[in-house]
Amino acid sequence: MGSVNKSSCGLCCIAAALAILSYVGLGLGFGIGLGSAAEAIGRNPSAVVQVLIALILGILVFLVFAILAFIIAFKLVKIAKDSCSKDC
Repeated sequence: MGSVNKSSCGLCCIAAALAILSYVGLGLGFGIGLGSAAEAIGRNPSAVVQVLIALILGILVFLVFAILAFIIAFKLVKIAKDSCSKDC
């Protein structure tokens, strides 16, 4: 472990924090999507099925990105812990 410097541990911790911070953007997008779907259903109640299908597909896309960000953050924390003797 002599080739790994302490700055790489700090950079991995910062990268993991930024990956977790992406949840803020995902939450905002999720809220905007739900609001738009509710507004669309309010304007045209006969289009409920089409709006719900689009909403469900959008929710699935958001969940995929959320899970991906979660996995990346944990991988970065594991790399940081492996490269340092102390926890981040």
